[in-house]
Amino acid sequence: MTEDVSITIKGYHDIDGSSQEPVITSARGKYYFRNGHHFVSYEEQTVEGEKPSKSLVKFGTNYLGIHRKGDYPSQMEFEEGKRSLSHYRTPAGDLEFGVEAEKIAVHEEEGRLEAEVVYSLHSGDARIQKSRVVVTVENIEGQHPE
Repeated sequence: MTEDVSITIKGYHDIDGSSQEPVITSARGKYYFRNGHHFVSYEEQTVEGEKPSKSLVKFGTNYLGIHRKGDYPSQMEFEEGKRSLSHYRTPAGDLEFGVEAEKIAVHEEEGRLEAEVVYSLHSGDARIQKSRVVVTVENIEGQHPE
């Protein structure tokens, strides 16, 4: 992988058996690999009219983390077979949910990485939704790995 990459995060959500429109984020970012994990940092516009947030995606075998800093920070961490807490700050206030990852898969090929997580989102003991997130990282066209 090159340092300059494009990252696309697609979220597919099912609430009470009803599939929602996918949530898609795309940006240019910086890639690096350290201690067995892939990292991509990028900026995204989370709320119209606000300054961009700085985000970091970290993933590897059985782990995926998405962290956002700025006016509306959030944190989601997925570890296969474990439940964790996710924190979000929104214009309407702070939210906290339980996240339970069922499956995490990472696929690597030249110039492209894909991480997929299937998880359930919980409020207390109640499952609110089942989701699947796919993170795709690709070399920027015209760039070649060294």
